[in-house]
Amino acid sequence: MQTKFLFLIMAILVVFGCEKLDDNEVSTETSIDTEITTSDGNGEIITLESKTLGTLAYERINGQNILEGDIILTDEQVNAFKNADVEDNVSKSAPGIIFKQWPNSRVNYWIETSNAETRDNIYWVVRYLEDKTNLDFIERRSGNYIAFVESNGCSSFLGMIGGRQEIKINSEFCKSGTILHELLHALGIFHEQSRPDRNQYININYSNIRPGFEHNFTTQFTRNYGPFDFGSIMIYNPCNFSISSSFPFDDCTSDKATITRKNGSLYPVNESYLSYIDRNALLDMYPKDVRSAPTGALDIGANDRGDWVYTRKNGRYIEAVKHNRVILRYRESNSNTSIDITQYGQMIFSGETFTYGSGRYSRHTIVDISEGGGNIYGVARNGNSHKLFKKEGNNWIFVQRLTSNYGRARVSVDGYGRPWTIINNQINGWVYGQPKIIQKPKGFDQNFWSFYDIACSGNSEIFVSMKRSRRTSSTLFRFSIRHSILVQQPPINAKQFDVGGSNGTIWY
Repeated sequence: MQTKFLFLIMAILVVFGCEKLDDNEVSTETSIDTEITTSDGNGEIITLESKTLGTLAYERINGQNILEGDIILTDEQVNAFKNADVEDNVSKSAPGIIFKQWPNSRVNYWIETSNAETRDNIYWVVRYLEDKTNLDFIERRSGNYIAFVESNGCSSFLGMIGGRQEIKINSEFCKSGTILHELLHALGIFHEQSRPDRNQYININYSNIRPGFEHNFTTQFTRNYGPFDFGSIMIYNPCNFSISSSFPFDDCTSDKATITRKNGSLYPVNESYLSYIDRNALLDMYPKDVRSAPTGALDIGANDRGDWVYTRKNGRYIEAVKHNRVILRYRESNSNTSIDITQYGQMIFSGETFTYGSGRYSRHTIVDISEGGGNIYGVARNGNSHKLFKKEGNNWIFVQRLTSNYGRARVSVDGYGRPWTIINNQINGWVYGQPKIIQKPKGFDQNFWSFYDIACSGNSEIFVSMKRSRRTSSTLFRFSIRHSILVQQPPINAKQFDVGGSNGTIWY
């Protein structure tokens, strides 16, 4: 599937906050190079061209922005595209991004159609997604929720828009597969054929498209997530909007198709289930569980046995707390607030001082510490540099130099015992057993965004927070091992965090 993610639309269909810009940030009034408005007799067709962001073509009908036939964009989302930053430049940025995923992987919904078959189909889709992903669906008509309503077509908003939002269903044509497709739009997932590299994999046969519907094939701006997925439930039927074939497209052939493979052949149509990549996308977007540590926690540690610990300040002392009980109290210093808990339930702390090398800068102090897979690693500071060490018995063994300045360095150890570090605004990690350098994600690569903390949950669940300068909030990402990409998570309000083992629980 492809940027199927609302966050990966990269300030295109994201919603911008109204916070004051930092001193080193400069807003832009528009990112649009060309805006063209035409009419197809039903409404206005508006095409927005941006050299940086791509192309957005939608239809304005009865006050609604209809994208690619079944996606409803809010005016705020359209304006976000128009006003997005035009350069990946350290001197410019869009205002603060509000990421519209469903918090805590929970979605409220309410069924308002009385059609018995449609109601059964909705319940099946909800149970199917709960079984295949980390999402929980709660039948509740309050707060932010999805209302399934009867209509003459099938459509959905993109991502969570706040309050009541509708998924429109035509009970005659919209069966379980279509409902699943529309619900994925509401979760922030986009059409596969709109990814920017689509022309490497498919042909758009404009001569076969019904006149007036060409704009449904124009939009290209989402980023790539994994390989092009012909099996995705989010890709158009090859004969969608065909001039010579109509729903349910039983007579679709390659000479009638609007979309074909590069060799001109049709691709199988999935109208029933999540593909492997579809499912991975949802797993990467929505974590299993997110829990808040008590206010004032300085650092958090957890293991896959369900143990969790944190440090907090109490006057001139630091308190180590396990399961809400104070276990240890000690005098505060500049380096002894980091904590973790091993798989055997032993608490480990930063602050240990030792000698490595000789001369003026031989004295080293552990300022961050982590355990995983039976291995303990620590980040040590001496002077203005950081180094990574591994604990063997009572000794710290040098592994590598991390930084040569006063920049931030953090470490977390995965279930295989391998260290993941944050250094100089990059992550040093592992992908399929090989070292991997991970840079800041697109849209968060300006100077005022920086990696803040990193945590490993089990063998392959890696989470990292990014902090914006002069702000107290942070943004949480999960690193997708499958596709080597940082995937933004539902919003949190935290400076740092750690996660608990293979169950995927995130403590922050």
